[in-house]
Amino acid sequence: MTIYYNEEISKEGFSKLVDSFNSISASDIDVDLYFSTVGGSVPLIPAYVNIMNRYATKIYYTDEVSSSGLAISMLTKTDSEFLDGCISVCHKARYASIPIDTDLKPTAMNSTELRTLKHPNATWDSVLSRIKFTKEEKELYDKGDDVFFDSDRLTEIKKNMI
Repeated sequence: MTIYYNEEISKEGFSKLVDSFNSISASDIDVDLYFSTVGGSVPLIPAYVNIMNRYATKIYYTDEVSSSGLAISMLTKTDSEFLDGCISVCHKARYASIPIDTDLKPTAMNSTELRTLKHPNATWDSVLSRIKFTKEEKELYDKGDDVFFDSDRLTEIKKNMI
């Protein structure tokens, strides 16, 4: 069976991926996942990694695996390959604006979101600390600039994760 995922990393995107895996029949021994994303929600990275490791036999990263997608591609343990033409953009984690009340306290947030605020970069930091950046890549990242990787560099990074 083949599954193609090209969505933002979000609750809705995760539901679509779960539905795709749920459509697998018991006779489907091999499940190839073609995965592409521009990124999205950092707190959802572990959920994506978990389901991809559990159900995909092989993952082919296509087109783009940027931002949180980069973290997902580096954390999955399933046999994987970055196809020619796949690119990635790495940058410091960014978060959507947070609604605040007149006392400058977050509003309309559930307990998970509040925990994320206390240490929002935990998953992202754990990936970044294991990537062996070149000197130039590290300088760009530290300045807050985007760092671009092609499929060859992505393959090298995953192979050499510390």
